[in-house]
Amino acid sequence: MRKVAASILGFSVLTMQERIIAFEKAGIEYWHLDIMDLNFVPNLSFGLQYLDSLSFTCPLQVHLMVNQPSILCEQILHKFSNLRENLDCVFVHSSIDRSELEKTLEFDLPIALAINPEVQVEDVKDLLDKVGKVLIMGVNPGFGGQRFMSSVLEKVIKIKALKPDLELWIDGGINAETILEIPEYVNVVSGSYLNKLDNLEEGISVLSKT
Repeated sequence: MRKVAASILGFSVLTMQERIIAFEKAGIEYWHLDIMDLNFVPNLSFGLQYLDSLSFTCPLQVHLMVNQPSILCEQILHKFSNLRENLDCVFVHSSIDRSELEKTLEFDLPIALAINPEVQVEDVKDLLDKVGKVLIMGVNPGFGGQRFMSSVLEKVIKIKALKPDLELWIDGGINAETILEIPEYVNVVSGSYLNKLDNLEEGISVLSKT
């Protein structure tokens, strides 16, 4: 079965902890925490301090949609112990300045790579040996509820051929229909679809077993 992570991007701060508890009771395996800077993407989301104050029992994926992820990595490493103790990985985007990306890779954290829809595998080929996980964006990053771009599945095939052992994830536009297009060895992040369901357990099962 594929792994499923839930994005909290569409959660309300008024019911955040309640929703976290509900998702975990329903069987979610991972949390996907989107952090935006109104620069790399034209949107803002929750900050590290707020996320660190929440209670999670499942592993956390921190997705840094920012131009200077090294600043936040420094904070995760030395300031936000709750996030660090539950941390599965930190996704940073290949589209940022290469020197900043290289700096981020030097942190004693499980750094992973996120690839935007317009980025070609050839552009990041040299980085694949430096990470254990790759997040392929199925939408343009920054907003939930977008339609999945099937064209990004070409990247899955190419990366799988180059690095068969890499753990692959797709983020964006994942629902009961689009999951049918995704190879079973690719894990998924889902936000809007899961958040709108009345039966969370069934929805998680659909994504993990399809």
